[in-house]
Amino acid sequence: MSNLPPELHQKLYQLAVRYAGILKARVINALQRYNATGELINSIEIKIIPGKGDMGPQIQMTYEDHGDFLTKKKMLFVKVPPVEDLKKWSEARGINLYKIPGYKEGSIPNISDDKKRNRIAWAIGIDKRMNDTWKRKAWKKKPISELLKELNEEIIIQYIREVEVAIASELSNQQINGTGS
Repeated sequence: MSNLPPELHQKLYQLAVRYAGILKARVINALQRYNATGELINSIEIKIIPGKGDMGPQIQMTYEDHGDFLTKKKMLFVKVPPVEDLKKWSEARGINLYKIPGYKEGSIPNISDDKKRNRIAWAIGIDKRMNDTWKRKAWKKKPISELLKELNEEIIIQYIREVEVAIASELSNQQINGTGS
């Protein structure tokens, strides 16, 4: 294949820059709908690799590895999830410390909040181990596929405009030179 003209590389790069920002915003929005951790949301980075030769620019998205767990169809928990992480999660979510596993509902045990969180974390961990209630969260698929559809449509429209300009220019050159009909 032949190399793309520099003007086309520039136009495609400008489109990639614009759509990279839109992609990041949509992915973050999707993650927020699934109550993803701030760590995952903050880890999302979008990088644009300029095109060379006959290749247009590329948009690359990177994120923390645990983001892939959200998209799994089936999670098999063979171990109890990390209790320390569950404790941090329960603290960040503001889990109610009045219903403590192992104590009658309504009774308030005389233990520290840290121990209450520990009991809650262990209960959640054991429940995850025993009862798999995982539902896949397609946080990447929908925003990316929608954006690709929009980007493809815009590229086609831009291409049609370029072809129209080229045809009009050629026709006007033919009329000026007297070679047209």
